[in-house]
Amino acid sequence: MLNLIHKELYSRHLLITDFTEEDQQKLMNARILVIGVGGLGSPVLSYLAAAGIGNIGIVDYDKVSLSNLQRQMIYNRSDINKAKADIAAKRIRELNPDCFVEKYKREWNIDNATEILEKYEVLIDCSDNITCRITSDIISKSQGKPFVYGAVDGWEGQVSVFNYGNCGSYREAMNIQEKKPEKMNPVGVVGAVPGVAGSIMAAEVIKIILSKGVVLAGQMLHFSLHVNSWQVLSL
Repeated sequence: MLNLIHKELYSRHLLITDFTEEDQQKLMNARILVIGVGGLGSPVLSYLAAAGIGNIGIVDYDKVSLSNLQRQMIYNRSDINKAKADIAAKRIRELNPDCFVEKYKREWNIDNATEILEKYEVLIDCSDNITCRITSDIISKSQGKPFVYGAVDGWEGQVSVFNYGNCGSYREAMNIQEKKPEKMNPVGVVGAVPGVAGSIMAAEVIKIILSKGVVLAGQMLHFSLHVNSWQVLSL
């Protein structure tokens, strides 16, 4: 059961009608893996750590650059040229000292992904390229673990969940035949867009862990903040 500190810390969760102490304990026992700590990864990590997720793995070998700060709110100027995984882990522990963080400062690829994911129950891909997403799709499907997906471009974003329940894979939904396509070039994005998409991704993870609500499995949520449109498309 929760101690007094946890009851106060997560009191707003516990005020939700169907949210119990047992549900909060499930979050505290959960093990999630986040691929990429950039525009999407920043809000995903922040909201999941604040929600009480007890074990978080971070895969990222990049360093903080000045251009990141426009949308990657977990960093500041003093972090430039430092490893993103190191800074993100530090910020998570500051936010939630109860959260155990494991860092994997390496490229996410088919050679190391199997071993890394074995420790976790949900994979959240916050990368910005198809190669990483295909790796996530292959490994999550092979291990029978949900793959929470997000992507952004300009004013638009999309979120979905693959390899969960009876829903299909990322490759099937996107009709991707190649296993190792070339990496995509960087795209322009309004900083608030990955904040919105990342928040939705975090909510999907919480629903999956708690088995509550309607998960975006077999569906794609697409939104445009430019014209204030929201669509849920069947895959």
